[in-house]
Order: sequence, then structure tokens, then C-alpha cells
Amino acid sequence: MADFYINKKVRCRKPFTCCECHRQIIKGQHYIKHSGVWYGDFFSERMCEECDKIRDAVYFSNRKGGMDEEEAAVAFGELRYAVKELASEFEEFKQYEKHFIK
Repeated sequence: MADFYINKKVRCRKPFTCCECHRQIIKGQHYIKHSGVWYGDFFSERMCEECDKIRDAVYFSNRKGGMDEEEAAVAFGELRYAVKELASEFEEFKQYEKHFIK
């Protein structure tokens, strides 16, 4: 459970790597910075806009499937596995699998 959680769209000032697809976020691009405290531990992750969009789609699909908020959320670094699992069940998630192939 999160003690606090913030996500914010930021313009990249130096190169970073997306925590989900591991592509480089280059200077000048926008990315989403996720940070907060989870069970007493601080975290901060940087995610490209495409992965953030995919993460939202996975979350809302999980909620629609009956999961509660905490169950529906995907742990950082685990998005590719959640997409692969959903793509085996739902056609609309097959398009997202391509994003994780380097």
C-alpha cells in the first residue's frame, strides 16, 4: 500500500532509460516520473509515455475484470509480463506486445 504516490509528466533534461521497455528517453522528450513511498520504502521510476499509456490500459482492464485497486496495479518492471498474459486472452493487447520487442 502506498503512503503517498505522485506521477508527473516531465521534460527530459538528460537521457534516462524507461523502467519498463528499457528504451532510452532522450533529452527534450516527455516522460512520466512515478514516485512515492510504498510500505515505508521510497521509490522513483521513469517511464516513457507509451509505456505509461500501456500501463493505464492494463490497469483499467484488470479493474474491469474485477480486481481491486492494489491487485490491478502492475509492479514497476513487470509491465511486459502483464501485457504478454493479457495478449493471450484479449486481442487488443497484442498491439502492445510489439512495444517491448527490441
